[in-house]
Amino acid sequence: MTAKMKTAARRALAMVTAGPMLALWSTPTFAGSKPYDATLTGYVVQQSGKSMSLGEGVVLKEHDVVFRGKLAWFDTATLATPVTFTAAGGEFTVVQTAVLRLAAKVIGGDLETLPKGTRTYCDNNHHNTAKGLANLASAGLLSLGARLRSDTQVCLVDKDANGDFESAFVIGIKKPEDRHLVDITPVTYTDKMLTPIEGDSVVEVEYLDGDALSGPQFSINMRVAGEHFQFAALHMFALRSGSIPMRVPSRQPVKAKKLPQYLSFGSAQLMAQAIDPFTRAATVDILSDFRLDGFVIQPLPQYLYIYY
Repeated sequence: MTAKMKTAARRALAMVTAGPMLALWSTPTFAGSKPYDATLTGYVVQQSGKSMSLGEGVVLKEHDVVFRGKLAWFDTATLATPVTFTAAGGEFTVVQTAVLRLAAKVIGGDLETLPKGTRTYCDNNHHNTAKGLANLASAGLLSLGARLRSDTQVCLVDKDANGDFESAFVIGIKKPEDRHLVDITPVTYTDKMLTPIEGDSVVEVEYLDGDALSGPQFSINMRVAGEHFQFAALHMFALRSGSIPMRVPSRQPVKAKKLPQYLSFGSAQLMAQAIDPFTRAATVDILSDFRLDGFVIQPLPQYLYIYY
């Protein structure tokens, strides 16, 4: 990925995430009162894994996959040395081999004091502190359990974007007074775009021939290392000036009365021509595949952001 593409991608992230962040921070409050949270950049359609060729008159049966794109991490960082620090009474370590992912948006605690241009990366792996808390409870030391959730996530902050992390915070801190940036010994990191993801990591469009309650439709699915993500819709955003985000449902019905029907899944597009009334097979024209510079952001509870 060229420097120009990196800049365009990060600018698009800022455009999409700025609105909700500003709205969330518009109400005055005392420092540390809001829980830490981060929306992490997620995935890139790095290469096509389609099972169908472009062309007209393609017949689809139940569960046929029309489009498939293999995924990579969008933007990751690796540490030169491990990082260990204390927050809310607990000790946290980020190992040198950890996959740190760039945050598109961070909120909570005293993060609103960070300067513009700050780069924050969070550990892809959550820290399960439940065992440690259980040991403390058995020893009669319950204060740490009152300060930390059993599932926590570490984020490292590069305030001046100079390639060194100088501070950290932990998602999962319970008490407002504990929610503040922690200074760490500066550690150098290397950022990398398009880091391959191991395992079954794909975004795909599947044909479903429907049942008595729902007719024929196309379903957008996503798996990362074999783990399925659930979401209600996609927000698509093209990396070009003046592009407007569009909402695309995770399932798109094929309407017999509207055939031929055009369906778009970002850059992947098809034209549904006919549905067989007996077999429910669909005949489609496959117009275009996923573009290989399409950016997919980490699925949220109901939305998945895709940049293409």
